[in-house]
Amino acid sequence: MGRKLEIENEIEPVPATELATTVAGEDLKIGDDVAILNETFETPGWIWDCDINTHSPQEPVRTRYASRDPGVPFRVQAICLPFVFLKSPRKEHRTIDLRMVQLVRVSAAYAKCVRKALRPRTL
Repeated sequence: MGRKLEIENEIEPVPATELATTVAGEDLKIGDDVAILNETFETPGWIWDCDINTHSPQEPVRTRYASRDPGVPFRVQAICLPFVFLKSPRKEHRTIDLRMVQLVRVSAAYAKCVRKALRPRTL
């Protein structure tokens, strides 16, 4: 059976460890649960003032960073490649460009557990 995770005095069953898998844009479907693994940022080459032998001032310099929302499950709402419209557990929406992010597919059980923990609280 799985481990148990305590969330606000409720005990929720969590399945055994699972593995998020990378997913290509053409394999996405509306309703998929995904997380952003990496984000790529482009800056003009001239900003870096680099050695001309390594970077041309006209070429963009691409830098990959870990996601600013690691492991947060987003639900795919709409797809028009390379753009994907996502909904967060907090009911916020975000449009991403798949040329600039790497997505992973997360399990429904993981997404449900995290969504429940992160959903907005009403007073």
